[in-house]
Amino acid sequence: GRNFVIWCSIFIFPFLLGLGIYNYYYRQFQRDSENIFSVALIQPNFAPIAQGSIIEEIENRWERIIHLFSLIEQQISLIILPETIFPYNATNKFFPSDKLNSIFYRYLHITPFENKNLLSHLEVLLVLSRHYNSDILVGLERKVFFQKQENKNYNSAFLITRNGEISFYDKRLLVPI
Repeated sequence: GRNFVIWCSIFIFPFLLGLGIYNYYYRQFQRDSENIFSVALIQPNFAPIAQGSIIEEIENRWERIIHLFSLIEQQISLIILPETIFPYNATNKFFPSDKLNSIFYRYLHITPFENKNLLSHLEVLLVLSRHYNSDILVGLERKVFFQKQENKNYNSAFLITRNGEISFYDKRLLVPI
């Protein structure tokens, strides 16, 4: 009898201790998981030179990007897209909203561009940022217009926040390849 109790306590004590430690760390992880910063890197692997017409190329690129966005299954804090993923400058409005609406509907089941004719890359990225409640970091061309001197193009990093704020950083010195 007494030996049986001693042997049982020798085997049960480590089990109970392990269970207690596990529960402690499990609760700790649950509390800390609310503060996790998660990042998704989207790499669509586009050729650097456009294939075919520029509008078709941009449509194909947006379709690929939105398809890759649709594969995101969890809340992401920051989504990073490649540098110079799209040709033309970030604010030029030249892409038809009806084409983008059909792509958005195909992959995300939304049509966010009801009242617009032509869209810029930044407008589309703002919709994706709000839809996924995530910030987006992307490299795009930014054109600065001057009245009395030559316009300048910058290779810029844009941060589009889930709150609709857009900030950018212009690359001033380009590194030779």
